Amino acid sequence: MNQESLIEVIKNFSGKKVAVVGDIALDVYSHCVVERLNPENLSVTLGRHIRDELLLGCAGNLAVNLAKLGAKTTLYGITGEDNEGMAIISEAEKNGIRPVVNQTGKTLVKKRFVTPHYVFRVDYEEQE
Repeated sequence: MNQESLIEVIKNFSGKKVAVVGDIALDVYSHCVVERLNPENLSVTLGRHIRDELLLGCAGNLAVNLAKLGAKTTLYGITGEDNEGMAIISEAEKNGIRPVVNQTGKTLVKKRFVTPHYVFRVDYEEQE
């Protein structure tokens, strides 16, 4: 596919109705500043939390990208009936996405600690 064809495909997303079905996660980027070494263990740094950035993850990320291309996007998936699940609904609506969720179980959360480098990630999910 050449560049002109790709641009034409992207333009054609505008106004199209798209359904996205899949796992939905809340991606949390926890921005921190490293301030000193931990006196309990000098190989560990201590930081100060600055802010959290909430984004839709997994199928939610695809839904955001489609909505930004102009598609009328509906996101179908499962979240928990918890604060994180409500944050997913809120983020979807902020991005012009219609969320249709079944609120059962626990919301999948992927939390990344950034200092300004990506340090590590913690996943909060149900164990099988």
